[in-house]
Amino acid sequence: MAGLSSINSRQKDLAAARGGDRKEIWLRDGDQVFLRPVATGEDDDPNLEELYLYTYESEGGWKNTLVDPDTQKPMADDVPEGRSPSHKFALWAFVSDIIHNQQRRDDWEEIVSPSGKKAYKEEVNDFRIITLPFGRGNQYWNMLVDQYDDWGALNQGVLRVKRTGAGLDTVYSLSPVARKVDVPSDREGEVEELQPIWDYYVSQYGGNDSSEETETEVIGTPTVAKTEQVEGVPWKTSDEDEDW
Repeated sequence: MAGLSSINSRQKDLAAARGGDRKEIWLRDGDQVFLRPVATGEDDDPNLEELYLYTYESEGGWKNTLVDPDTQKPMADDVPEGRSPSHKFALWAFVSDIIHNQQRRDDWEEIVSPSGKKAYKEEVNDFRIITLPFGRGNQYWNMLVDQYDDWGALNQGVLRVKRTGAGLDTVYSLSPVARKVDVPSDREGEVEELQPIWDYYVSQYGGNDSSEETETEVIGTPTVAKTEQVEGVPWKTSDEDEDW
């Protein structure tokens, strides 16, 4: 019979295998990410998607389950009664770096802002998915729409996305920045090969094996902000940031 050590090791291996192909960026309190959207915002853009997602405790961990837009039901059968899904949007982007206010890995570079504030820079330089709630009154979605209107296409500029707070007190900001973030010329061909956002979410959160074991607060926090929750699905009917 396996002992505690071997069982624990096996669980870590399973979690790593499940998470190995995940491409999302999950922000914690105080984190900010710099990115150039790959999504254009045009109709039928596979790199931008609207989602309804349940987050709930299951078998000692936290689990995400996607809502099927055709049946208007969760794609897993273990969603607790009375739960409301979160209304979110997700898009592919080329992420240059993430600025953290705490050092959680040794390979993050310590940096100091012009005002003397210390932070830690995580180099990414890769394609990632950023997922945000629509927010109360669609406030976060409208921030993205404003940039689309200003630029003519979402992939024409660089955005900074910042998270402040945790749990019910989480607030996001999304703003343009005068920063150079470009897809390297030798990687431009990869844009056409990116998995459509919807297909990616179905592969990760579309069934009974879509459990998530992660230290990120987005999944690890048992509460979902009221600004993210909806009572049903509708198919029938800034603070001053440091200049890093």
